[in-house]
Amino acid sequence: MPTSKIRKKRRIAKIKSLAERLGIIFSGTVFVLAVLVFLARLDAVTVNSIFIEGNEMTDPSEILSLSGDVLSGSYVFLPRGNIFIYPKKELEAYLSYYLPHINSVEIKRRDLNTLEINIVERQPKALWCGMEPGRLRVCFYTDDEGFIYSRAPYFSGDVYFRYFGGDVDPDRPLRSHFAPIEMIGDIEELIYHLENIGLDAKGVHLREDDLKILLGNDSSIYLIRDGSFEDSFSRLLSLLRRSEYSFIENGEPAFSYIDLRFGSRIFYKLKEDE
Repeated sequence: MPTSKIRKKRRIAKIKSLAERLGIIFSGTVFVLAVLVFLARLDAVTVNSIFIEGNEMTDPSEILSLSGDVLSGSYVFLPRGNIFIYPKKELEAYLSYYLPHINSVEIKRRDLNTLEINIVERQPKALWCGMEPGRLRVCFYTDDEGFIYSRAPYFSGDVYFRYFGGDVDPDRPLRSHFAPIEMIGDIEELIYHLENIGLDAKGVHLREDDLKILLGNDSSIYLIRDGSFEDSFSRLLSLLRRSEYSFIENGEPAFSYIDLRFGSRIFYKLKEDE
């Protein structure tokens, strides 16, 4: 037999052998995948209950509904609700976004059918009540970092400290910070020092270039927003100590305003001058 025909037969035989091996591998792969899909869809390894901890204000039905949105459907063939391959990070992010009053979420497997969702809720520190003070409006809870996270009920009196204005879209205030965290810390420290000298602040109006501290008796103190609050307080303290006038009478401010925005020049108006 000619050498060329022998070589041709050998090539054909090799191709057939390779095709057979590939067919076996493909069939085996399909079989394994089919078994995995079958096993992944078994009720024995499917999430059918969720245990929730840490929810004092959060309605558990909200968490269950949002969790169902994420766990339904599949990754092509594999179910998203499988206890071993459920989208943990996606679910945590989803809950944090749609429930902004939740500060942190941790999810873990409790057994082959149950997920445990542990949440830490934000604690209200103050209220953000719109861009301008002076009229009744809807207020929102803020945490200690100035994060606006939930609509608040109406409060009469001064249950919470109130902020107005700041770096907020007034039409969509949720999930935003009304001021940088560092500034909030400086404001809180300033408020603390004011209280120590008998000036109780009720709120702060954060304007574009300055800051208006709202006191009782319709009194106000003005400061530069980006200036040193410590320096402003020192100048205020110096004014109160050296002035021939009494700026606090019967525990209430006796002035309409004190303006600390112009360096060493301090402007003020007393109530008796009105």
